[in-house]
Amino acid sequence: MCSCSPVDLDRTTVADLARAGCFQVCVGIQDVHEEVRCRVFHRFTPSDRITHALAALGEGRLRATVDNIVGWPGQSDSDLEDVGFFYLDHPFPGRFTAFSLIYFAGTDISEEAARTGILDEKEIRRLEECPTAHANTRLLGKGIPLARRQLLLFLVVMQWLPRAWSRVILSRELYRLLPPLPPGLVEGLWTLFTRDRLDPVRGQYGARLMLAGRQRLAGSRGTRRGSPLS
Repeated sequence: MCSCSPVDLDRTTVADLARAGCFQVCVGIQDVHEEVRCRVFHRFTPSDRITHALAALGEGRLRATVDNIVGWPGQSDSDLEDVGFFYLDHPFPGRFTAFSLIYFAGTDISEEAARTGILDEKEIRRLEECPTAHANTRLLGKGIPLARRQLLLFLVVMQWLPRAWSRVILSRELYRLLPPLPPGLVEGLWTLFTRDRLDPVRGQYGARLMLAGRQRLAGSRGTRRGSPLS
């Protein structure tokens, strides 16, 4: 397993990774809008490089976890819907994730959050006093509208559904019928209970590691038991 930039993922690289025994890559997209990636996250990856990377993963059948950041200052429900539509238009083997933005003191994005009222003075002081312990996230904090919670939940759930269904649900905002469950909890349960079943390659890899560990442990015990007799 490894982490990759979408800039580095082309057909040749994907084929080399698969040949080397890689079964899954983690790819950081951050946002599906090129303007947001540049302005907010200072990531200057062109959109065509991202779509080519996802296409290469699909052609090479190399699984991926594609990471996105949500909750940045000024993000709208329409921006979040675009995340869903983007991955419906550019499918790949694996799944995409939506991580909430973490604020750190002294960064441009934290200053923007303070100017727009996302972070108040008390939260800014806490970040300045102890940045790592008080790194702030407001994805599911107070004041988040119910529709936003439901949309974030749907971005998790839609990956279990046929793409045609998901497109209709997004277009008609039918995700507003979902219960207000925490999306992180739902995704965590999915990862815990079903990920290896949905990914037999990873399951086989985990099984081989467990078997090798047990054999090594049994061998060390046998050596300890046999040493007094030698």
